[in-house]
Amino acid sequence: LALAACCLARPGAAAAAAAAADAGAAGTSGGAAVCLAGRLRALTRTLGLLRENLLPALRPQGGPAADVFLYSPSPTAEELARLGPLLEEPSPVRAVRFDDEGHVLEELGRTHEEVLRQAMRIRGNWLGSTRRELLPRSRDKRAGTGIFMMHAQNECLDMIETRELRRGAEYSHVVFTRTDLRWIFPHPPLDLLRSDFAWVPDTGEDDWGGLYDKHLVVPRSAAHHALGGWRLLRSGRAKKILVDALGEQALRGNDTNTERWLAVRLLAAGLRVARFPLTGYVSCDPGKWVTQVDARLPMHAVGGFVCSQERDGRYPLEHAAVVSFAACLSAVGRVSSNNWSLSAAQRCYCPRPLPARHPG
Repeated sequence: LALAACCLARPGAAAAAAAAADAGAAGTSGGAAVCLAGRLRALTRTLGLLRENLLPALRPQGGPAADVFLYSPSPTAEELARLGPLLEEPSPVRAVRFDDEGHVLEELGRTHEEVLRQAMRIRGNWLGSTRRELLPRSRDKRAGTGIFMMHAQNECLDMIETRELRRGAEYSHVVFTRTDLRWIFPHPPLDLLRSDFAWVPDTGEDDWGGLYDKHLVVPRSAAHHALGGWRLLRSGRAKKILVDALGEQALRGNDTNTERWLAVRLLAAGLRVARFPLTGYVSCDPGKWVTQVDARLPMHAVGGFVCSQERDGRYPLEHAAVVSFAACLSAVGRVSSNNWSLSAAQRCYCPRPLPARHPG
């Protein structure tokens, strides 16, 4: 999967005109649809910054504000209360779904048993099941939440499609993001992200052999590939796509993770990928014990810590990169009054080496 040049760049007039013509032909009225997925308890630490640093950046100049589609598994009454500020008028939320995910695996096994059994031949946390049996008596229990994230993204796609039918037009972009991302600096403006690329943030560390999968911005035409893992799994195409991309090693190894699964989906769709420096990190819940994830250390050497207001970055290398990017972009902004620009990207991110090229 070849990566595009790392620098942000506004498309030229000809490219912009062509994109506008394509949008009009496709019945696109513009604007971004934001899939916000995850536990609502995270919003205590993240909601204010999401409203300040993420959503405004996703409004194109002269265009409509971003619409939010929220998915969360079985929130408690206390967690629902944390959602209140996002629902205050004028609210960006267009649809909400809460789901008891306790039966997601059971329904998948009941209706698509053979398809799931074939997919299970490919090991790794792309089928993460929170260590529950994927199929009864299979003894296949996988770490992570890969299956549930695919399910969440499918719920978002369904809400977006329903909204588009009602308004009679498609969105121009679809954004996937998580409730636990803490945006300490503004997201790059949508106007700076060329619409012929899938935009994936970069920390220089969190790709894990694929592509960072906790946030991405894609043109509407690419949403079914970027967020369509659940549909590919249920249709039986997921296994073939992975084997075609990764070869027979996919059936022998144990390293097909959610990041690689995202990269393979984009590769199979023929999408070009571009990167920007991540300015939001995955936060943890203060008071909770957190097991560290650190690619520099073997698993037996990784410890943990008690999450606190002062130390709430779940992944230390990601947190360090985000803080560094935010500090650099902020310093450039004080000089140029433009936090996100080609010069800012060149100074704060583009001197960094590009991540390794992905298989394909």
